[in-house]
Amino acid sequence: MKNTFVTGNEEQHSRYISAYNKKGERIPPFLLPAISSTGGLKSTMNDMLQYLEHQMGILDSPLKEEIECTHEFQAKTPWKNYNMGLGWLIAEKKWSDYPVIYHDGKTTGFHTYCGFIKEKQIGIVVSSTIQLKNIRLIQILLNLSRVVNEDIAESIFKHNLNKPG
Repeated sequence: MKNTFVTGNEEQHSRYISAYNKKGERIPPFLLPAISSTGGLKSTMNDMLQYLEHQMGILDSPLKEEIECTHEFQAKTPWKNYNMGLGWLIAEKKWSDYPVIYHDGKTTGFHTYCGFIKEKQIGIVVSSTIQLKNIRLIQILLNLSRVVNEDIAESIFKHNLNKPG
């Protein structure tokens, strides 16, 4: 994963996706140096897909056992049918016999979802630059509302689970 970075060089920043508000004005990247994990990790879609392939066991890794440990139950959450792995949410969905393991992130102007159903080898990465009102962001953070990327991912999971074979 050669195109995933926190600070990055000029060439990497030149390829960084820009988000825009409803007026067409560029929204600057969200920077919180004290909490670099919040919007701090930047990656290309190719690197995200490679990361997902490692998580699903499609690509071999010397960290395979450690990766698998991150998918195991670690703690309950306050939300029904959701548990915590190490850095992952583990969701039990009515429409799947297997858990959906995912992580998503939201900052001003950017939303990313990375999830998979390991047993079925279905993986999804969705990234968007949707500008949401602050109240909707708060609702999403409190799990009172879903984000567009989750709806897209769920639709893709359902479609692929219903394929014969």
